[in-house]
Amino acid sequence: MKQMSPPKVSVLMAVKDGEKYLREAVDSILSQTYTDFEFIIVEDGSQDGTVQILNKYLDPRIVLIKNETNMGIARSLNNGLEVAQGEYIARMDADDISLPERLAAQVAFLDSHPEVGVIGTYAWVIDSVGNLGHKIKFPKDHTILRWRLCFFENPIIHPTVIIRKTKALLVNCYDPDTEPSEDHNLWCRLSNVTGLANLSDVYLYLRKHENSISSTKANEQQKRGLENSKQLIEAITNEEISLAKLERACHAVWSPHVANSQDFYQLAFLKYRLGKVFLSDTKIDKLEKETLAMIIFSELRQLFTQIQGDTYQKEYQHWIQNLQDIICRLNIEGTAQIEKQMENIISLKCPKHQLPLFKEGDSYHCNQGCFYPIIGNIPRFVSTDNYAKAFGSQWKFYQKTQLDSNTGKSISRERLTRLLGGNLNILSNQLVLEAGCGAGRFTEILLQSDARVLAADLSDAVEANYNNCSHFGNYAVIQADILSLPVAQEQFDLVICIGVIQHTPNPEKTIDVLCGYVKPGGLLVIDHYSYGYPSTTSRKLLRKFLLRTSPTFSIRFCRFMVWLLWPTHRFLWKYRKHTFIRKLRNRFLKWSPVVDYHDAYAQLGPDLLYAWAMLDTHDTLTDYYKHMRSKEEIEAALRASGMDNIEVVYAGNGVEARARKPIAK
Repeated sequence: MKQMSPPKVSVLMAVKDGEKYLREAVDSILSQTYTDFEFIIVEDGSQDGTVQILNKYLDPRIVLIKNETNMGIARSLNNGLEVAQGEYIARMDADDISLPERLAAQVAFLDSHPEVGVIGTYAWVIDSVGNLGHKIKFPKDHTILRWRLCFFENPIIHPTVIIRKTKALLVNCYDPDTEPSEDHNLWCRLSNVTGLANLSDVYLYLRKHENSISSTKANEQQKRGLENSKQLIEAITNEEISLAKLERACHAVWSPHVANSQDFYQLAFLKYRLGKVFLSDTKIDKLEKETLAMIIFSELRQLFTQIQGDTYQKEYQHWIQNLQDIICRLNIEGTAQIEKQMENIISLKCPKHQLPLFKEGDSYHCNQGCFYPIIGNIPRFVSTDNYAKAFGSQWKFYQKTQLDSNTGKSISRERLTRLLGGNLNILSNQLVLEAGCGAGRFTEILLQSDARVLAADLSDAVEANYNNCSHFGNYAVIQADILSLPVAQEQFDLVICIGVIQHTPNPEKTIDVLCGYVKPGGLLVIDHYSYGYPSTTSRKLLRKFLLRTSPTFSIRFCRFMVWLLWPTHRFLWKYRKHTFIRKLRNRFLKWSPVVDYHDAYAQLGPDLLYAWAMLDTHDTLTDYYKHMRSKEEIEAALRASGMDNIEVVYAGNGVEARARKPIAK
């Protein structure tokens, strides 16, 4: 009798009390278009109906292992690995859903890339009932993934991976002592012996719910992640790393809103130290070094906006010079990548003459002699000394505070979804102008939704935007006046302007100019303060005062004021259920100049509520222009600009509107 050959792939899943989503997970594997696999399921002492569900499956590809006692995920996966026959080990979790082409795509990649031992994919997040959330996208290349692993991140989604079994055995598989960060630990160890990669397509629905590990054991994951990164950094540098200094660096990553200058300095020093090692490594591909160099400069520039003191700034300049010397020896031209990104988005035109712009060295020129410098990889069409300079300082100081990627919430995503009419899928492959991009809270959502984005801002907030979003493809950013952008008319599928128009000199003129950038059939999405915008007497008085001060002073003043008043805000919120306290709180909020989001965004938690209060208190006290408009006035402005299909409602910060430009008949 002819013996059957072992399957090429062993799909490995551990499950404990997973009855709620188990059928969907199992069925998604059994429905794969690639069929040469076995499906090893390790049942880890479930107390619900998990075993009964599994026993109903008669598919011969399923190999069911039942632990006598609960052993935890790492030991359960190792038990499965011991019996696995496949050359490739594909991970799967009991609450997720693999798309039908997943195994086929990953096997094909590994077969053609022998240098890669771990291949993950992008994923769509779904909630407990299967509603589609945001897309998770991580870098594709080994060097960048390894860099991210060093800084306490996990850039490979565990249930999306396929691992070469020989590589997993080489590093002794999963380490139970590193739970619940056993996957991060495994990637760190595997990165020393094989290549890591991600496919740039979605092949998994990743379920987030209240019982998921990332929700229930977040603090323990962070602690283990710190230990994992320490071991990886020491393996790369061949030097021992101070745990105390690493903890400070870690604090700057996970809690930037409460970190201090010393925390940011330790993180910056670690990036500089590791950057020298990575960029000097002759084994790293030149193209990956170019990309990494851009990331390192961007991250250091971002960190040093948070660090106070001339000594630190001098050290920063010294570090940058040292890294530039290394880069020059490698013949890396950072601006070439910026130029390529810009070309992928749109052709620039001189805002004065509307003539094509040509890049020469570190600047753009038109044939009439206009000159526009490229500073920090960002084309600049205006001076930084303008009425929006307070916003620029604000967003550079608080550059990650409101990003969903930082908060772990979906506040920005939900707001953008509402503004677009409830569907982010319309953004895919659309050319989008984000006018007034700030630090990038909406830019990152646009890019995650596969839009091609030109981000523009009058202030040097573009530097924060670049720091937060330059790792995305299909992205370019410019510092320019939205009333006179260096682009031709009617170029964009979507023009979006959120939280900006009320701060421009003439809202009606701004709306008219924005309409001009929309192509026929394209969409304009805007919002504006309404006459109901909350303003206390103390805010009005302080705004008059702060508009006469420097941005540096206004930030420090607002931080001190929030620090002083915040304990009262917290106390009154905590005891608000008492009638007297509730009345007292209502009176206090009408007096306090501090912006309080306890009622609107309680889900942020104490630390982020405090950080948002710091940011938006400064925002509301330092805007040079603050206009109000009614729903009817915004609608009239859109009609006067020739827009059609106008929808205007009171929502969000006041008035929200969207309208289309008619297609000429």
